[in-house]
Amino acid sequence: MSYSQYDQYGGNPYGGSVPGSVPGYDDPSAQGGSTELRNMSAAPPVQTTQGGTYVQPRTQREFLDQVATTQGGTYVQPRTQREFLDQVAVIRDLLRGFDTSMAEISKFHQHLLDATDTASAAELGPGLQQLESETLSRNEQLKRLIKNLEQDAANTADDTQNMKFTQIGPLKKEFQSKLTKYQGVERDYRTRRQEQIRRQYLIVNPDATDTEL
Repeated sequence: MSYSQYDQYGGNPYGGSVPGSVPGYDDPSAQGGSTELRNMSAAPPVQTTQGGTYVQPRTQREFLDQVATTQGGTYVQPRTQREFLDQVAVIRDLLRGFDTSMAEISKFHQHLLDATDTASAAELGPGLQQLESETLSRNEQLKRLIKNLEQDAANTADDTQNMKFTQIGPLKKEFQSKLTKYQGVERDYRTRRQEQIRRQYLIVNPDATDTEL
């Protein structure tokens, strides 16, 4: 019987993903908008009535709004600057929550390592698993929200576009940094837990072979 069978708690909620990258960010589809819409960078030409009377051209936004209606909603109205910054604030709050979750998970890890009997460890296991599940859910939410902001910025045609991309860059960098840190926390716990179980197994089975271990 392998000593690894003793370890019932912890584990990586990412299912063994390789740290250091955030999936999905290089997907071309994240740039948003169809080719047809991206080519519509200029306002429509001046129009006249049949009698030659001048008609004020539509603004680009008015034109794209009509495209959204006539083409089945292809175009999504970009957020205003205020709306965009409000969404950035939501993401920053979630990132702070990520730090809190990591700290709580680290405490659970230490309590499990300090547990003196199986019953104590069993009591801690469900709490740790719930925290890890919540953290995974938050990570997926963050990834979706950041990609949504990227699509919004790509669809923006006014002078707020540069501001939007300037806000997105640091968010992506911070998210990836925290994700890598969290994966390190999980990896460190697994290493320490496996070594602890190995020592315990050798105490009970001092003649255990390397194969058994």
